[in-house]
Amino acid sequence: MLREDSLAKEVYMGDNSNMRTAVRRGLAGLGAGALLLGGVQIVTQSAASALPGLVRQTATGAPGSRTEMSQTVNCPKGKKVLGGAGRIDGAPNGEVGLTFASPVNGGAGFTVSAAEDANGTTANWTITAIAFCSAPPDGLQYAQHTFAAGSTKSRWSSVTCPKGKKILGAGGRVSGANGRAILTGVTPSEDGRTITATAYEDEAGTTDNWSVTALATCVKPTPGLEVVQAGSIQSSDVSIASATLTCPEGSRLHGVAGEVTGGNGEVRLRQLDATPDSTAVARAAEDADGTDRMWSVHTYGICAK
Repeated sequence: MLREDSLAKEVYMGDNSNMRTAVRRGLAGLGAGALLLGGVQIVTQSAASALPGLVRQTATGAPGSRTEMSQTVNCPKGKKVLGGAGRIDGAPNGEVGLTFASPVNGGAGFTVSAAEDANGTTANWTITAIAFCSAPPDGLQYAQHTFAAGSTKSRWSSVTCPKGKKILGAGGRVSGANGRAILTGVTPSEDGRTITATAYEDEAGTTDNWSVTALATCVKPTPGLEVVQAGSIQSSDVSIASATLTCPEGSRLHGVAGEVTGGNGEVRLRQLDATPDSTAVARAAEDADGTDRMWSVHTYGICAK
């Protein structure tokens, strides 16, 4: 059952440059003009040993060409989601983007959703959802925060794990935009405690009120737990770019996060993907109209032994 935790975490909203500064420095605030909110929702699971019996589950939906599609993958009985990943296959480069990548149903599964942009596509495309599951590790909690719905070009929200805990998985979702807003980032902080989710309206925009939710899987620190990062070269000369990383030797991938910087809604996240060999990939592509903005894509792998 969801409850408000007395260790309510900081959530901010502002322009993207300030957001990136706060995320990467792990600051407790953004200074003048920042907005501090509470009301973080947390689900606490029973504790067990560190990371027992880690398994990787995948599910791919049937091909189709619809405005929005979703795919959920469930953990085996007795296991909970630690983190997840997902990807879009079969669609033209930037015509479909991620709108939802998150644990669901109290950690029983992981859902990935995507939406076509205003131009749409007649191509058949699929969604693959990936979940990293184990028996509930010590202190497992799912924390989330949704910033109040509104109608602005961009929105974002952050959630921080309680003191003494670190992120092991990350998630973000856009709600209420009817496909006209997409995830542009699910980003961990340098101190490994905060997840920030960002979203932009596409070029068509919307007058609907929509919101973005940041989600974090929080645990007591485990051996080798760290956030590994890789980034692409910033460029406006390519229509698609990716960044790939592999967890350090002896560590395994438990969650994937990523972000597009500089795309301003004209570049769509297509993959926050994970391979069986603990490699993480974030891939992004420009929409059909392209952009002359300089943009780049960053991948974050949450690794632990």
